[in-house]
Amino acid sequence: MIKPKEKLGINALDIIIKKEENGKKITMIGFFPRTQEIRLVAKELWILEQDPYLLNPSHGIILGTSAEYVIPKTNILVITGSSLINKSIERLLKISRSKNAHTIILGPSTPLCDVLFSYGVNMIAGAEVTDPDAILKKISQSRGMLSTKMCKNEIQFRVMER
Repeated sequence: MIKPKEKLGINALDIIIKKEENGKKITMIGFFPRTQEIRLVAKELWILEQDPYLLNPSHGIILGTSAEYVIPKTNILVITGSSLINKSIERLLKISRSKNAHTIILGPSTPLCDVLFSYGVNMIAGAEVTDPDAILKKISQSRGMLSTKMCKNEIQFRVMER
């Protein structure tokens, strides 16, 4: 519904993996695909998760309530767009600004709206549905869960940078 002013047709996860930063400590708010690839390039990777069934401290997947302890030690902070929906984004952005971490809001629910830059966000990454009818059909057939492989021709990744 919101058309971004600037567009790059690339996946933000690729940017995170290729980002040149020595000893990068990455914190992800929410569980994202390609975590294993990110783990290989990070000195430290923490995933803050709300779903207690996904927690696995030995793999760095800990409760989201740990944000005040983990985010101040991070260089790159990746926040799920769902944090807008669950009302946790304000708190997370406040913590990240105190450390000046490179902050990315990422995911298909992320609004591609440049007003987020005024809250200290460095990158906004979402998806633009290019074939709504095909996506609605796939959602109805897959109980709501879609992968990027399933929707290769119906979704275009979009990235906006400050």
